[in-house]
Amino acid sequence: MNEFQERFKNFDNRKLLKIIEDAENYQSIAVEAAKLELSNRNVSDEEVQSIKGEFKDKQAEIDKRKGQIRNVENKAKEIGTELFETVSPIQKEPQTIDRKINLIVIVFGILAAYQIFKEFDMIQFMFTDSLAEWDFSMVLYFLPMIILPIAVFLFWKRNKIGWILMGAFFVYNIVNAIGIFLLTWDWNREDEYINDYSSGELESLFPQPNPIIYLIIVAIFIATLWAIFREDLRNEFKVDMKSGLITIGISTLITITIMGLIK
Repeated sequence: MNEFQERFKNFDNRKLLKIIEDAENYQSIAVEAAKLELSNRNVSDEEVQSIKGEFKDKQAEIDKRKGQIRNVENKAKEIGTELFETVSPIQKEPQTIDRKINLIVIVFGILAAYQIFKEFDMIQFMFTDSLAEWDFSMVLYFLPMIILPIAVFLFWKRNKIGWILMGAFFVYNIVNAIGIFLLTWDWNREDEYINDYSSGELESLFPQPNPIIYLIIVAIFIATLWAIFREDLRNEFKVDMKSGLITIGISTLITITIMGLIK
């Protein structure tokens, strides 16, 4: 009698059958000992078939879960590949409408998340602290953070309102950046005069923003507005030329009005 025969006397029928069914995972001497022990017990064919049926059901469930995991992994790979191809600066062929939309959604989705993360302390303060006071300026402060996530989601869903909100957001940033550019340009001109008669200590304490930055911002948003205003994307969102121009016009007027109220 080998060591397996002695040990297997304490195994139930299910464990012995498992060893026999998975013979490739066990030593041959162990499999033979399991077969011998099972035959000595005179287990009925019905019980053997019942246990084997349970094994098959369990294996089928395992295979099903593995298949689900593979499907998730494949889907993740497809999404990853799609994202890479979308944001890649090197394109083998002209971008499809889906890829253009995905690129805009990715870029401005990240921007929306960054805005919320950056201003999280302020958001928490305004909504939880008893000292927080809401006025028109605070509404304007939070408005872009509210509009952009909604616009991105609806744009991703190919909703016409999503196109309009994205267009309005782009126009708002274009007009706002132009206004800040003109303001910082005047500041820099004044600084040139002041620096002739000062040691520059004031400039080191309160550095003025570079107006070129706002020109870059204007260029980026104009390019993106032009991209969604092209006929293929407008058709995808069922936005005609007239509706697009009205969106730009109204957004420009509203932004200028808001900037005038803030001043």
